[in-house]
Amino acid sequence: MISCDTAHSAAPKRANPLLFDATRVTRPDNSALSLCVTMLAITAQVSPALVGLSILAVWRITHLLWGEDGPGDIVVRVRRLAGDGFWGRVLDCFYCLSLWVAIPFAVIIGGGWPERVIAWFGLSGGAILLERVTTRDAVSPPSSTQHTENRNVMLR
Repeated sequence: MISCDTAHSAAPKRANPLLFDATRVTRPDNSALSLCVTMLAITAQVSPALVGLSILAVWRITHLLWGEDGPGDIVVRVRRLAGDGFWGRVLDCFYCLSLWVAIPFAVIIGGGWPERVIAWFGLSGGAILLERVTTRDAVSPPSSTQHTENRNVMLR
C-alpha cells in the first residue's frame, strides 16, 4: 500500500516563490518601510515581495475607503450608509481603518496566531507609513514662537 507521502515524494520539488528563502536576503536600505517589509518577511516566512504587495494592497484599499469617491460614487454612498456610528467613525480615521483592512491580509500571510498578530500590525503600520509619505498636505505642528491669542479680553 502506498501512502500519500511516498506517492508525492517521487515528484520533483519546485521552489515556492511565496515562501521565504533566507539565502536570498540582501542588506536592506535604511528606510522604515524596507525594514518593515524585511521584518515581516522573516517573521512570517513569506517572500518580501508578497509582504510589500500586501502593504500596498492594504494602503490602496484603506485609501479608497477613507478618502476617495470610488467609481460611480459608490464609496461615498457606503460612507453615508455608515453614518456617525462605529463604522462611520472607522471610515473617517485612516489609522483605524488600516487596522481593519489589514486583518484578512495578516490571516493569509501569517502562519500561526503570533505571526498573524505581528503581520496585522506590520501591514497596518506599512500602510500608515505609505500614507504619510504620499500625503501632500502634511499638517505641521505649530511653532513654539507662534503668537497666541489672549482670550481674556472683551471684543468691542
